[in-house]
Amino acid sequence: MRKLVFLFGILLISGIIFEILKFLAFNSVTFEKSKVFPSEMCYENISLKVHGSSLEPIIKEGENVILMKNYYTCHKIKINDIVAYNFSGKKYPLIKIVKALPGDILEFKGCYLLRNGEVIKNSMGKPYCFTGSRREMLKLYTGRELYGYLLLGNKITGSLDSSVFGIVSKEDIIGKISK
Repeated sequence: MRKLVFLFGILLISGIIFEILKFLAFNSVTFEKSKVFPSEMCYENISLKVHGSSLEPIIKEGENVILMKNYYTCHKIKINDIVAYNFSGKKYPLIKIVKALPGDILEFKGCYLLRNGEVIKNSMGKPYCFTGSRREMLKLYTGRELYGYLLLGNKITGSLDSSVFGIVSKEDIIGKISK
């Protein structure tokens, strides 16, 4: 009888150890998979129709684009990324180009805006030239490291962009735009 109880105890303990090992192995595989394939869980694609012409000729008014919503939860924002920005009071997000990042330093040389000593240019290689209230808005951010993102349209004199509403935080960037 003692041998039977002893064998039963060994089987019971072996079964418990087996289940624990199986549980740990399964969870570690799941964890590794999420590390290897983060983009599968990182963002969702949403189709948007563009309203406005501030990014022409890159993106034309009426064109359909893909918003990769929450893309930047697992990717870094980079210079020249085209992003959707949650602009207060607007039905649709604004679509703009990232032209400066946190840590960059802006300055003016005449009407031209410089990032880290280099003239900022649009997609056609033309320098942005800001005057009047647009220049005054951007001057608020010159001479020290940025704490947010400079978002501009493709028009060299400005559009409804950071030259009007200032530097934006990462929390207000909805995601990345792709064609």
